[in-house]
Parts: sequence; C-alpha cells; structure tokens
Amino acid sequence: MASNVPRISVLAAGACLALGCGLTADGDAVEDGGTAIDTGLSIGDSGVADTTTHTDGPGPDSSADSACSSGCADAADADAKDDVGTEGGPSDTGSIAEAGPEAAAPDSAVADSTTADTTTVPDATVVEVFDYTPSNFNPALYTSDVPGTATTLGCAVTYVSGGTGGPLTWCSQPGPYAVISVPQSGGPSVDILVFSDLTIPVGMTLTLQGTNPVILAVYGDATVAGTIDASGGSGAQGPTNNQGMGQLGVPGAGGNAPGCGSSAGHANTGAERTGGGGGGLAQGGGTGGATGSYQGGTGGAARGMTDAKPLLAGCAGGNSGTECEATGGAGGGAVQISAAGSLTLTSTSVIATNGGAGGTGRTEGGGSSNCNTGSNSGTGGGGGGSAGDIVLEGHNAMLLGSVTATGGAGGASGGNSGAGAGGTRVFNGASGTSPTSASSNGGNNGGSGGGGAGGYVQLNAQ
Repeated sequence: MASNVPRISVLAAGACLALGCGLTADGDAVEDGGTAIDTGLSIGDSGVADTTTHTDGPGPDSSADSACSSGCADAADADAKDDVGTEGGPSDTGSIAEAGPEAAAPDSAVADSTTADTTTVPDATVVEVFDYTPSNFNPALYTSDVPGTATTLGCAVTYVSGGTGGPLTWCSQPGPYAVISVPQSGGPSVDILVFSDLTIPVGMTLTLQGTNPVILAVYGDATVAGTIDASGGSGAQGPTNNQGMGQLGVPGAGGNAPGCGSSAGHANTGAERTGGGGGGLAQGGGTGGATGSYQGGTGGAARGMTDAKPLLAGCAGGNSGTECEATGGAGGGAVQISAAGSLTLTSTSVIATNGGAGGTGRTEGGGSSNCNTGSNSGTGGGGGGSAGDIVLEGHNAMLLGSVTATGGAGGASGGNSGAGAGGTRVFNGASGTSPTSASSNGGNNGGSGGGGAGGYVQLNAQ
C-alpha cells in the first residue's frame, strides 16, 4: 500500500486464529474444500464485529488449506461437541451448521478477534478504512459493496449515470459496484461507483454522462494517468430553413439538471437575432449580445459552495433568438474521487468537467449554409454552458496533470460580433476568472452568446 491507512479484516474464532484459516468477506472461516463455515459474526459499518447470523455460500477458493486443512475442522468439531444445548454440529459435508447465540464467542473474544493492521488474510475481501470523513457520502454504508478485485481500465468506457445498479463489467473484466441515485444533502442525487482499487492508465478514458453527478468511492488506492471526462457537449447552429432549433449538446454527468433553475442561461424569446446567456455555477453566466434595441439573454445565477458540498454539475447556456435558433452549450458534469488510501494524479492525467460552447449563428440569405430568412444580416449565437464541480481527496493527493472546470465560450453570431469567454475554475476557494458577456451590440449582425461560468475544484489532501 502506498499509504499507512489500516485495512480491516475479520479473523473468525478460537482455533482459526491460531491455525490461519481462510476467511470469506463476511468473516466466515473457509474449510479445506473451500466451504464457508459461518462464524455467526459480521462486520458492521464501523468495522466492529456484531452477532448477526447469516448463511454463506462456498468460499472463494481453498488456497488456505496448507495452513488449515484439518485443524480448523477438528477444532470446530470439538467446539461444537463442547457446546452443550446448541443446535450446531458437524454436517454431512464436514462444514459446521449455523450456531445459536450461546455458541458465539464472548464479547471480549469478539473484540480481541477484530484487528486493524496491515496483515492480509487469505481468501478474505480486505476493505481499507477511510480514516477521514469524505465529502458528500458516508463510506460506511457501502463496505459490503466493495468488489473483490481491483479495477484497471483496459479500454474506453462510457458510464451513464442514473441507470441500473449492481456489479458492472468494464472491458470484459469485473468493474465497480454501482449504487444508483443516492440522495445528497442539499443537492441532487448522485451515483456512487464503489471500487477496491482503481487505476486509469495512460491512453484510457472514462467518460461520465447521465442524469446524476458521479462519486468514485475507492476503498484502497486510486491512480489516474489517463482521462476522466465529464464535459458538456457544444450547442449547434440552427437549421437553415428556420424551422426549429439546432441539436442539443450532451451534458456531462448530472449536467442540465432541472435543479439548475435560474442558473441556466436565458434566451430572449421575443427577439429574432439576440445571443443567449451563459450558464452559471461558481460565477454568474455572461449576458448574450443585443441586437439593435433587443437585449440579449441574461446569464444564469451563481450557485453552489466553494468546497463543492453538495456536488453540483453545470447548467446549459441559453439559446439564441428565434431566427435559425442556435442552441446553448450543455452543462459540464460533476465528479468526485475519494480514496481511502492514496490518490495519485500523474503528469499525464486529465480530469475535465468543462461546459460546452454555444452554437454559432448563421449568415442570412441564400446558400446551403445560410439562414434562408432575410438577407444581409447574421443570426445570434447560443450561450456557453457552465462547468461542473470536481472533488479530489485521498492520502498524498496532489494536483498534477490537467484538472479543468472551465465554462463554455459563447457562440459567435453570424456577423462574428464578439462572443463571451467562459469562466475558469475556483480552486480551493480562490477566485477564478468570471465569464464575460458578449462584447458588443451586434445590430443587424446578431448578438453572440455569453460565456458560461467555471466550476468549483476542491483538493482535500489527507
């Protein structure tokens, strides 16, 4: 391990402590043949053994039989014979039937058999303890979901949040365990992807889309040398026949959420060629460009907190005026990486929650690429989407590589009047650069879009 954080493993009882039996993830001893012996003990969220009884299936394997082959069974048989009045006894297959409460070890023995150290117990799923309080979720609730194998990304993966939960398969290999739509205090629901260890190598990309922000909860070490991309897609030009609007960009995970409300960029729906306003988050969005006496769309309001609690995604930019209507950029998603062990970002790592750029306007008049309404003028551009939040926390965490939460630029009008620039990230509470409004009144050339706001980036090094 790269850190000194203890790992919790459950040592079953009496004889197995001395003989080195294998254990299942539930703390059950594993016999010579790989059959789980129910110890009647389980690990609660706090890592302390309790007396909840349950039945387990076969153990993972029989790799511990050299240390335990007959000793555990003999010791267990002896214990069962000595426990007068219990219903447990040797089964036909040599495994031990589930014992009643009176057969359980005394409280003092239970306490002594729960060890916090760096020893790896064969055949047990070892879960590293969060020795700090991570942001936006309770790690104790998901220890039973920790996969038995580490995840190394071996291909490009797109995860769409808000879908189906349970164990995932990535690149034909076991991936994380997905917990879907977990309520977040003061904010939108999140998806939690539970890993034992996580590695994203150079050249590999994890793309995050869907309805919810995403938390990567790593109960071990996390290393990012590749890319995690939760950026929003760009808006598009309106159709040339002036029927409807351009295509919408795909938001990052949790972007364009209904909760954006007034933080989404606005359009002046009563005008034909105005620019759309930028989406808001860490700052307010920029205002879209005016056309003559018609004002451009206003920027979205700022929202969220500097520590990214709750974890919020970005909001869409506003559309242009109604003539060959360009769409605003999509909001960037939100992503959090919380590692119980070390969090390593290399110089090649890329983590991005950028907002999408606004769609550009068209020139009026004939021609296959022109807006076929009017002549000698330009249509408006869409506003830029705002970026989403990024939270990075773990032992020895440092901000290396490229970590960006930049708002999308406003789309230029058909007459190329000055579009607004996107805002930049607010890192650990320090002020970022605010997005700018469209720089001028476009007049007959149409108004450009305002820039989208940056997002909050929080680094919590342990």
